[in-house]
Amino acid sequence: MSEEKKQDKRSRLQRFLEWLERAANRMRKMWQHPFTKQMKNWISQHKKAVLTTTTIILTIFIGLYTISILKVDSDEAITQFTQALEQEDVSGLQKLIEPDQARFKFNQKQAKDLIKFSQQDEDFFYGSDGILALLRKEQGLDEKSVTADAVSKHPSSFFYLKKKEGFLWDTYCIGVKTGYIEVTTNLPGVQVWINHQPVKIVRNKGKSGPFLPGIYQIKGSKKFPYTTVTTEREVNLFQAENRIAKETLALSIGTIRVYSGMPDTEIVINGKKTGQTVGNTIVDFGPVTDDGSLRIDGERSFPWGVLKSTPIPIKPNVWKFDLTPNPFSSPELKKPMLDLINRYAKERVKAKLTSSTKPYTSIHSKLKEKYEGEFRDQKQFQSGDRYQGVAVKTIVNPLKATATIENDGQVKVKIPVQFHFRERVYGNFDHGDEPLEDVVEDAYVWVVYDEQSKEWLITDLNSILFSDDLFRDSHNLITNF
Repeated sequence: MSEEKKQDKRSRLQRFLEWLERAANRMRKMWQHPFTKQMKNWISQHKKAVLTTTTIILTIFIGLYTISILKVDSDEAITQFTQALEQEDVSGLQKLIEPDQARFKFNQKQAKDLIKFSQQDEDFFYGSDGILALLRKEQGLDEKSVTADAVSKHPSSFFYLKKKEGFLWDTYCIGVKTGYIEVTTNLPGVQVWINHQPVKIVRNKGKSGPFLPGIYQIKGSKKFPYTTVTTEREVNLFQAENRIAKETLALSIGTIRVYSGMPDTEIVINGKKTGQTVGNTIVDFGPVTDDGSLRIDGERSFPWGVLKSTPIPIKPNVWKFDLTPNPFSSPELKKPMLDLINRYAKERVKAKLTSSTKPYTSIHSKLKEKYEGEFRDQKQFQSGDRYQGVAVKTIVNPLKATATIENDGQVKVKIPVQFHFRERVYGNFDHGDEPLEDVVEDAYVWVVYDEQSKEWLITDLNSILFSDDLFRDSHNLITNF
């Protein structure tokens, strides 16, 4: 409020008090006049009625004068609006701002949004062409013509000077218009919500409203066979051109490339079979999201059990996935494979102690024939040698185990194993009391499923060269005897 107007109101109040004092003096003189005796008698007889009437008249008079002092003109409305924003006066804004449509109410959240946005973008409100400058421009118009239609030409102006016509005089507040939000989706069939309220989408487009200016949350979601893709955006309706905010919801989806070293591997997403299979040829699979919520793996069923690959999360910048099943990822195979390898380590020691293949229950007949030939050669050329030994432990690298299907349809598993023994071969020149030596053997153990015996058997062992890092993995399975 300008200093001149404040001074004018103080002068009006002073003149009113002086008038009351003069009126009181005149009343006292009239009361003492002889002609008023008859009136005094009448008043004394009707004292209660006179007192009540006088009180009502004075109350009405003082009330009307007070309202005239407190009435808000256009200048004061703009000043109060500015002060409420600067002082973060939520309640003050709610009282001052009045929506065009009676069914709307400028609530606490919208007032807080307005304060927050005015702080984030000061030029939009306080700049040379901001909202407050435009309100001042409206104020320069003939006040009788300042209506809802006499709004500034600012393309996104929701606020204007609103005149409220009264019985004796008019007053002003800050009027606020409503706007709309238009949503466009990049995919058909997307469900859209604005502040949890559904929006009707036709041909990838939808329009919702009217809304009072504020900050709104838009959510889009679409369900796919393997996942539900969701995206959320924040819309600032204060900045909407022509009071229509236009927002595009782009759901991020894509495809990945998958393959498997085992034919007819079924693709599995988050533990659910998809019905799609993959082999050595790389193929595209999707749509999928890359936010890590999806885990993909491969699965292949056999009469003796199921082989699975290790589930891999789908994340950004990873587009190719190997779904080759790993024998140790399946609980049905992990224990039998470990038992077979550990049994072989112990049987190897017993077989060498007896120079016989009879202790072996873990190897295939073809491998047993090979070992029998080796024992015959030892008896013929090294008959004086004596073996002593004990199995110490085995280390298996499950992540490097692989499974392939042979031409005859048989599954062959290759497992990296490190065998630890304490052993010694005593010859003719040894005393027989020399200590056993630590022996470490690294080998790929080949395992097949024997249909006749219905069990897994070892068919061969191949030495591994340069295996230093192979058995230092934290995922290795160690068995101590």
